Amino acid sequence: MPFNGPSGCPPDRNEQRGLCKAIWHWIYSSSCVKLALGSLYKLPGATYTVRCGALKHKTRQVRSGRVLCYMQEKIKEYLDWKGTYATRASVNYRSWLDKFILVCGEKNIEEYDTRDIVDYKHWLETRYGAYSIQFAMVIIKNFFKFYKLKNYRCLSPELIKMPRIHAKSHRAVTEEEFNKIVSLIPENEFCRLRDLIMIRLLWDTGVRVSELCDLD
Repeated sequence: MPFNGPSGCPPDRNEQRGLCKAIWHWIYSSSCVKLALGSLYKLPGATYTVRCGALKHKTRQVRSGRVLCYMQEKIKEYLDWKGTYATRASVNYRSWLDKFILVCGEKNIEEYDTRDIVDYKHWLETRYGAYSIQFAMVIIKNFFKFYKLKNYRCLSPELIKMPRIHAKSHRAVTEEEFNKIVSLIPENEFCRLRDLIMIRLLWDTGVRVSELCDLD
């Protein structure tokens, strides 16, 4: 049914503008606005109740985005330090730290406790495999370890335990197979010579692929 103005006729442009202003004023002046996950709009002076999509029974209070900015700054500080010696790791860590904040809520770093770790691990278990879960938990443990070393009164990394994984044994390349691979790589081209050196480094030193890719 179309909306009619005070005169009973469809509202003109001025009435529409007035209606929009009234609705916006009501939203803006609300002391508490319930927001869907991923729709956190920062209205000055308002207190938001953020309902986590993964844990709907819990709510987190965020005042004017202050904690949001605070945690993003802490993540950035940690990743900047991490990037001084592990560039690729600092990039990969970002998404997992964001997931932790997404699940456990935005708050001061000193306020996170073991309940948040348990909630995060349960959330991971419904979405990822064992190796991804272990990787995610290592990242969180290293994150809190960094700030613990900086004398923050935050969760002790000793309380973040790593899930046990039964490692699968991969079949190693035999020496005969390695020689066949090497023999197929021409040595008269620069790119092929580079590939040959990389394969020999993998064979001779057992270096990780990520570490090999980080070599200049």
